[in-house]
Amino acid sequence: MIKDAAVGAPTMAQVEVLAKALENPEVAQQWQAMGFSINYYGAIAVMPDRPISGHSMVFSDNLHSPEAAKATAIAACDALDGPKCVAVALILPNRYKPRDLTLSRNATDGFRDNWGKPDVPQYLAYSPTSGAWVVAKGEGADISAIERCNEQASQSGAEDCLIAIAGE
Repeated sequence: MIKDAAVGAPTMAQVEVLAKALENPEVAQQWQAMGFSINYYGAIAVMPDRPISGHSMVFSDNLHSPEAAKATAIAACDALDGPKCVAVALILPNRYKPRDLTLSRNATDGFRDNWGKPDVPQYLAYSPTSGAWVVAKGEGADISAIERCNEQASQSGAEDCLIAIAGE
């Protein structure tokens, strides 16, 4: 929960109930079965002083930092018809601590699954503002990683990929 979120007590109480429910693995699976993803890094943004509904609340998820998750949720919520939105909760990995580089759950899993022995050049590129990421290997992989990542990121309106991890 974001302690200083500028929302009324009834709205925050609803968000707290929702966030607590999502901690239950069975409830989280039900939400995922309905098409909602709740992977870190994510956020919940709401319209202040409105009851929680699909018309006043937005989730973001699977981004590479809490800041990106918060900004994405607020921007999507602000696109709804109503007052300016505020972020009220963050979806963070267990034992989260701020660090210089954070990656989404999908990128973290992808890195673990795809990063090989340093026998060929390999690069992980990611977009700081979207969930896009790519691991590329071999000759020219640095350029390929950025190009392929930007192709993914452009689907979200971003083309800001950069190399986060290099193994040469």
